Amino acid sequence: MSSTSSGSRSWAADARSERGFVTAQYLIVIGFTLFLLTAFLNVLVFQYGRGVIRGALDAGARAASPAGATEADCYEAVDRYLDQLLGGSMGESVNPVCSEAGGFVVVTAADVTLQGWVPLVPDWTFTIEARAVKERLP
Repeated sequence: MSSTSSGSRSWAADARSERGFVTAQYLIVIGFTLFLLTAFLNVLVFQYGRGVIRGALDAGARAASPAGATEADCYEAVDRYLDQLLGGSMGESVNPVCSEAGGFVVVTAADVTLQGWVPLVPDWTFTIEARAVKERLP
């Protein structure tokens, strides 16, 4: 009976000496997992932002394409679209340029930069363009 009793004490003593050991490993793994999750979500947000910017440029090109529409209509449509779907700091670097060239309405956003949230996700800089045929009266 004493061997069982001393065996239990030995196991309990070992367990007390390693108390907190798993907690440190667990916290490191959880921290690393949260970092990777944040980086992945940042890439998803980049894709969302690019899609919204593309949609805004398309809306601007469509708004300026009817006969009688002006570049002001293009800028108004782009701004309205961006304000609704991409407010805050993410939409600040979007500076659209609306112009007419060769029978097309061309809307360009050059050097758009979306900021990374974590150090290992770099900022994403790109240029994007949308075109629509400019309607003419016969």
